[in-house]
Amino acid sequence: PFIKFWIMYDKKVDNDAVHKKWDKLSLKDQQDIIDYLPKYKLSQPDKKFRKNPATFLNQKSWHNEIITDSKQGFQNKIETLKAEDYRNGEF
Repeated sequence: PFIKFWIMYDKKVDNDAVHKKWDKLSLKDQQDIIDYLPKYKLSQPDKKFRKNPATFLNQKSWHNEIITDSKQGFQNKIETLKAEDYRNGEF
């Protein structure tokens, strides 16, 4: 659902436009986005450098490759983020 995306993305800009765009996405795209977000957030931890959520959806950014400096460190951060999301009820 949209609220899960909105909370996970954690850059609160243009809620109405983003919600409308989200509702037009297929369920598969919505799930792909939810699966992609932890990795995207790790690659852009400072939200001021993240795309606005409407831009993220409009550009279909969840199809983009995420390039990192260290695969092992990145994988450890993903596991940590997933654990934090689980503890915070954001799973």
